[in-house]
Amino acid sequence: MSSSAYSPPEAELTRPDPAGRFYAVSAPKLVVMSIATFGFFELWWHYKNWCVFCDSGERLRPGWRAVFAPFTAYWLFKRLAERGRQASLELTPSAGVIGVLYFVVNLASTLTGGLELGSLVLLPANTLARKLNEARSPESPAVVGWSTLNLCWLAVGIPLVALAMVGNFLERAR
Repeated sequence: MSSSAYSPPEAELTRPDPAGRFYAVSAPKLVVMSIATFGFFELWWHYKNWCVFCDSGERLRPGWRAVFAPFTAYWLFKRLAERGRQASLELTPSAGVIGVLYFVVNLASTLTGGLELGSLVLLPANTLARKLNEARSPESPAVVGWSTLNLCWLAVGIPLVALAMVGNFLERAR
């Protein structure tokens, strides 16, 4: 250690791990939470996964990319696929197919007022993210289970979704 009070610190400074852990939840949690939150959980999924790429030093503005997820999803899927190829894992179907499907499903859901089913399209990308996390650090815990906040969202969201479905059914029955 230097005796001068004006010398720079000698601690080793490191950048964040560029291959951080993706936000990959179980398939049932992704689908149920997306439906119960009217699609907001999908936005959270996009935001958290864009943040992984920001940790590598890129300025991506993950909040805006999440808000415009139907338009930016392809690039997220493409980056996930690139990380997958580096780890000898494949995204099936391709990033382009998933990106187009995600856009079409979100557009159809918006135009018809139907259920938010974009989470079904996210399942292959979420599975790849889980496999990448497992390959990167098998001893690290995965995002599993249901938190108290998740359960609160479900307690509020499921009755609202049910009411919306009943209202939609009654409206069409007239």
